[in-house]
Amino acid sequence: MDKEEPKAIINKILDKVRSGQIKMRPSSYFILKTILAVAVIFVVAASILFLISLIFFNLKASGVWYLPRFGFPALGPYIKLLPWALISAVGALILVLEILAKRFSFVYKRPLVYSLIVIALLVFMGSLILDRTPLHPSIFSSQEDPLKNPFYRDIGMMQEKGIYRGTVLRILEQGFIIETLEDSEIEILVDKDTKFIHREDLEKEDSVVVFGEEEEGKVRAKGVLEINDNLRDFPPFRPDNGPLHGPPESQDKMPL
Repeated sequence: MDKEEPKAIINKILDKVRSGQIKMRPSSYFILKTILAVAVIFVVAASILFLISLIFFNLKASGVWYLPRFGFPALGPYIKLLPWALISAVGALILVLEILAKRFSFVYKRPLVYSLIVIALLVFMGSLILDRTPLHPSIFSSQEDPLKNPFYRDIGMMQEKGIYRGTVLRILEQGFIIETLEDSEIEILVDKDTKFIHREDLEKEDSVVVFGEEEEGKVRAKGVLEINDNLRDFPPFRPDNGPLHGPPESQDKMPL
């Protein structure tokens, strides 16, 4: 390279600065810009963590998380009932996070696919940790009516889709009665075609997910799965210290 070239380049830059085509910025401007970028990255990353942990909570609380355990008949409903809107929002935010992170040299020097994989893994691991905290169960159980919240509404709509999650209240001759997270009672009927996952000898206070169909105010179970997760550590929601759907008409008939 000609020794005169650097001088020529410097002179051109100085000329543009003098003419106002290039404006000089104080160092504080770049520091503030970096701080702002880091703050936005933090907010986006926190939003992603919250949404993914919310997806986990929604799937577990609604019972959809456990559908694959019931085999091929439940595979279609499982795919259909995944919270695709939330999943799409998470995907979009991960792309935004990647674009913001590219401002830093340790990210933009790496191929796009590598940085995306690293970001996705870090976010997923953080969401798993957050999912094990009482954040979402506490929010859900403390709200006046959590089912009016769009973040938690799907939890109360699964009964219309044939998925019933609750705690065993009583054992009957042909099944059992469960209390749902919304404090309603449902009678579950079982027969020789009912598939039990883990064990058939259910006891009072066991947490279960039932995959079945409503028949004359009761539910004919296709499958029953005993579960154990942190949601049972939180009491069911009871507005005004009373049941959400009113008391059952009798011991053997539950409101759906």
